[in-house]
Amino acid sequence: MTVMVKRSLGFDLHAAQPSRSRSDSPSALAAVSEDTIGVALMHGSGGLAAVARPMVDLGFDLYARRLGTMRIVPIQVKARASLESMQGYRYFNYLLASKDLQRDPSGFLIFTYVPWHRPEAFETVLAIPIPYFIRHCSRVVEDGVEYFAFRWALLGRGRKWLRFSYPLTELHGLWLQQLPAWRGGAAKIQLEIGREAPAPRDHRMVGSLAELFVAEKVQHAGGRNVMVAYDRVRMDCVALLVHDLKKHVVGGLAIYTGSLTKENNFRITVRASSFFADDLLWLIVLGHRKDGSYLDWSYVIPSSDVVKLFTKSPTADGGASYTTAVSLGRSKKFDPYKVATSDLGPVILDRVRAAMKHPSVKRFRRHIAA
Repeated sequence: MTVMVKRSLGFDLHAAQPSRSRSDSPSALAAVSEDTIGVALMHGSGGLAAVARPMVDLGFDLYARRLGTMRIVPIQVKARASLESMQGYRYFNYLLASKDLQRDPSGFLIFTYVPWHRPEAFETVLAIPIPYFIRHCSRVVEDGVEYFAFRWALLGRGRKWLRFSYPLTELHGLWLQQLPAWRGGAAKIQLEIGREAPAPRDHRMVGSLAELFVAEKVQHAGGRNVMVAYDRVRMDCVALLVHDLKKHVVGGLAIYTGSLTKENNFRITVRASSFFADDLLWLIVLGHRKDGSYLDWSYVIPSSDVVKLFTKSPTADGGASYTTAVSLGRSKKFDPYKVATSDLGPVILDRVRAAMKHPSVKRFRRHIAA
């Protein structure tokens, strides 16, 4: 809190707020604060944390994920551009509608003050576990609507939230990296040192379209009970995160597609340098025709099965890859993973929800609650 007090006495807390129109301020403020937190986490991790953004805003704003694992911390970011005065003290006040708070027990609320006169966050932020916030935050009712009435005394008056304050620049090291969930076991298949050349531009376009296709299928199937998120910067094989807001479980999807040949097969290649196996990660394999349309059948494969279905081979540039050919109507080894492409969304959600029963996932949830 020392840094915060120095800034408040010097300039930020007593600066007059601008008189310009703020009709568009909520969305702009949200975007600035979310980007600031995301950048701080990624930069502070030195490349060890990935940060995903939801495609549709249904509560959570960011998903921090330990690279090479499915250890994920959902984050809701709440920001204010102005402070309020009371009895000579400056307060960060925030009314959060009870119905708008997602109650995932592994989630966190991050509160940040973003002064109007400069597009950057205050040097100190709060990262509060959602279960703790629900138990300890005061509540009020206005016009029949229940709100959490959050108050943070920036000048150090009151100690209720002090234990959750962190310097923004050290948010990864002092907060995220210290969470029991973040320090858990490593992936079953470790990431290797990346030496493969980047994928050609046309391959990236085909892959991006496949990710959007799968995201639409999952979001349509889950509706408002599911959030689909994508990594701000692709760091490993995970293309999408799927968060079931009712079951409180987050799964990952690595999406690969291949072009159907005249021999009625298509080839899939997975970079060894970016791949890992986890009980909450699945490979989604799609075959597509020359016109870009997808085949009637797709494949939902647990990441731990890749080693028995794919062949690991060295590449010309000194790296390695997992490769396989999916032969339609001939090869039977992929039949257990075969699903109708029209049912892809519901099937993926069923797999993610069923993973809650897996022992390793249960242990992970207990670590988060610690």
